[in-house]
Amino acid sequence: MPERKSVQNRLHLDLEPATTRETEVARLLALGATLLDDRRRPDGSGWQVLADPEGNELCVERTPAERGNPGPVDTGQRKMPQVLRTAGERETLEGLLEWYREGVVRKLDGVTQDVASASPVRSGTSIAGLVKHLAVVEDG
Repeated sequence: MPERKSVQNRLHLDLEPATTRETEVARLLALGATLLDDRRRPDGSGWQVLADPEGNELCVERTPAERGNPGPVDTGQRKMPQVLRTAGERETLEGLLEWYREGVVRKLDGVTQDVASASPVRSGTSIAGLVKHLAVVEDG
């Protein structure tokens, strides 16, 4: 982010509440969160940015029903498990991590060492480098 922060997030959450965005924001404010920015647009799209009592930022988005799309999230190749929409915070986080891990493993299936270490872009990024980055971030 271009702006300086006094506290650096270890994890940024985008919440998609089970009720409505307005109800969830009110609940979080009652629990001690602070409203930092309101990015809602006149058509109802957008999000609201809050900070928890320690200053970690999180965004509250519209629900699928508020977006007019009550179905499961379609990521193109794999469906995100529906249970993650109604699970508790820790269960959701652990479920998302596992879902992303499985996705990385599926994408790497059959990739040879030569292909994984090749750098096809000017930045020097390779598949192996991206996987290492994911592991280091998750470990942190």
